[in-house]
Amino acid sequence: MQQRQQLHPSFKIWLSVKSGDLIGKGGVSLLRLIEKHGSIRKAAKELGCSYMFAWDQLEYMERKLGTPVVLTKRGGATGGGAELTSTARVLLERYDKIEKGVRKAIREETI
Repeated sequence: MQQRQQLHPSFKIWLSVKSGDLIGKGGVSLLRLIEKHGSIRKAAKELGCSYMFAWDQLEYMERKLGTPVVLTKRGGATGGGAELTSTARVLLERYDKIEKGVRKAIREETI
């Protein structure tokens, strides 16, 4: 007799705009790591992706939104850096709120 496996719900969240998907888990992770490190390069390294891939993701978000998500300072003697804009912080807040609601809704669900 075959034992029945328990199924658990899972989900992926994407925030979208009229023109399509904007940000999912990977983009959220990138923004959080930029906030943590103050650096796109360090965020990319921790994510295991190239700087150019991270930069392309940020440019994609900015094109879709029509506004910056990260402010950068060029390197040099004083060092460079990156910080999130208020737009990026709102994206993270909305993502967190939606994710929390979905997790709550499915917390006890098993089939």
